[in-house]
Amino acid sequence: MKILVALLCGGRSTRMRSKKPKFMLELAGVPILHHILRTVQDVQIRLISHQVHMDISLVLHHTTIDESEIDAVLDDFPTLQIRKIEQKMAGTGGATLAALSDASEYDDVLVLYGDMPLIKEDTLYEFIQNYRRKRSLKHNFASLHMAFATSNPIGYGVMKTEYENTSRIVGIVEFGSDGMERLPVKKVLCNAGTMMAPLHILQEALTYIQSIRKEYEILLTEVVSVFFGMNMISECEICDQNECINTNNLYDLARAEEEIQDRIREELMMSGVHLIAPRTNFFHYYHNICDKTVIHPYSIIGKNVLIHSDVVILPYCYLEGVIIESDVVVGPFCRIRGETILRRGTKAGNFLELKNSIVGEDTKIGHFGYVGDAIIGHKCNIGAGAVFCNYDGYDKHKTTIKNNAFIGANVSLVAPITVGDRAMIGAGSVVTQNVSDNELAVERNTQKNTRRKRFIK
Repeated sequence: MKILVALLCGGRSTRMRSKKPKFMLELAGVPILHHILRTVQDVQIRLISHQVHMDISLVLHHTTIDESEIDAVLDDFPTLQIRKIEQKMAGTGGATLAALSDASEYDDVLVLYGDMPLIKEDTLYEFIQNYRRKRSLKHNFASLHMAFATSNPIGYGVMKTEYENTSRIVGIVEFGSDGMERLPVKKVLCNAGTMMAPLHILQEALTYIQSIRKEYEILLTEVVSVFFGMNMISECEICDQNECINTNNLYDLARAEEEIQDRIREELMMSGVHLIAPRTNFFHYYHNICDKTVIHPYSIIGKNVLIHSDVVILPYCYLEGVIIESDVVVGPFCRIRGETILRRGTKAGNFLELKNSIVGEDTKIGHFGYVGDAIIGHKCNIGAGAVFCNYDGYDKHKTTIKNNAFIGANVSLVAPITVGDRAMIGAGSVVTQNVSDNELAVERNTQKNTRRKRFIK
């Protein structure tokens, strides 16, 4: 069995107030399109054992973004066969017709939308399997539609069922239209957008609608009433409303972000990560945090972060591009980025920034400082206010501090520079030359005390 996934991505993001199309806006640090393709890829892997294969037609319409950015997302999924198609006809029906062009080798069509990133793998897998079962049992089965129950159907298409309390539908109409005037104000089934149908039947229905509409917009939802007129069966399958959030505006995008963050938080806590105030923590979609880690409120874990067991992240920290080994304490108010490694037993304290550095085992950087482009050995102490001066206005330079070194408070290390084993640098020094093993380096002017001539008012 071969399934064509028609992934409809279009729009100018007018309501988003964004230069990017909405399917390229980010949730948990990755584009919405990436989330959808990841779900399809995971479902495809599960369907292989059932001899089901899926390819994707990515239908683009009115996109205002360089295609290279879209290609960068597609390159993350080398196992998926994806072809890009430019939509010419208006409407979701026109976009689907475009996806079906030159696709006669496929048996069925799965329609997904580029602004619905929250459908779970299990939900989509069961939806496809239920469709296959219904098709095998009913020769006149035409389509299966994903739906959700809500008491606020404004802005959605509402399922018109043949009988009360049945999944068989005869049409989908916008709430508030003439066909919906008699609906009571109660929970109703709304169209989530995702649907599945046999390719030749769907193509026939859309072509018929196109012949009537001529140059007007073709809506995919109209096929349900066409199928009903052909004495064919359309049914709906209810799913969680939170999986059906359409990211049409910035409010919807924030709701989707909250939903996906809640999923990440739940996954982490169930795997043994202690989040003290979960709703205050935010995570990149791709994260790697081991159990027995404690994360305090208002800390953000960005991309490319690996945290080993028994780590404590104190409040208001931002981590990105860092590997943190076991028994490390970070924060509060600490920013770590740019391919940094904190070895076992390290302490990176408050009001501290580390970038592109390796900090050795049991080294303490207690508070107030900047460490950039540095290699620091084990059991070193970096005093308060220490600054690693790594940029000369043209290039970045390395600082190397060997084992057991002691860097006093308010020291400036002007790179490139090396500080040897067990070397000590006195507080307030500006060091521009290498310090050898076991040496003490002090650089400061002689203190002068003079009598005050008058008091300052």
